[in-house]
Amino acid sequence: TRALREAGLPAPALLVVGACPPPDAATGPADACRAPDEELLRLLGGFVSLPGGTEPGGLWHRVVMPVLRDDLLLADALRTDARRPSPAGP
Repeated sequence: TRALREAGLPAPALLVVGACPPPDAATGPADACRAPDEELLRLLGGFVSLPGGTEPGGLWHRVVMPVLRDDLLLADALRTDARRPSPAGP
């Protein structure tokens, strides 16, 4: 965003950042990646202050929720695969 500002361009309308904890760490959001939207939103609300539009049909729900769910599904798959023994050995 700094490069955009320095170039005199507008800032992004939305900036979303995702991360994945280590495979051996328990995590609420990644573990709830297949939960219904309402349950996932309740869980997320316990971690962060959610913006307006999170209700079904709202802008955040329509734009961010699908990307967030895909990110959580990817994190869950990566953590699951990381816990499996390698067929090639240690």
